[in-house]
Amino acid sequence: MLSTIEATINPYGQIVWSEPVQIDKSQKILITFLEKPIQTQVLKNNSPFPVVTLDQVAGCLAYEGKTKTLEDMERELAEGLKNEKTAGC
Repeated sequence: MLSTIEATINPYGQIVWSEPVQIDKSQKILITFLEKPIQTQVLKNNSPFPVVTLDQVAGCLAYEGKTKTLEDMERELAEGLKNEKTAGC
């Protein structure tokens, strides 16, 4: 059975497992060294959309008017879906 468990090497050269591990005497382990820890690797952004900040898009969140209840929102969603289904008929 193969399993993957994260581990780091402390300043003393000891392996520190991310969770408890039981290794038998005859069991083999495979250690793969990463160039950098995963949390510090920069992931390439393959999104076709530009990166924006919250400040750049928060303006669309403004709503002036009567506070809507959850029931109001659910009813309006249902009406919108019903109109969308019958629009092509």
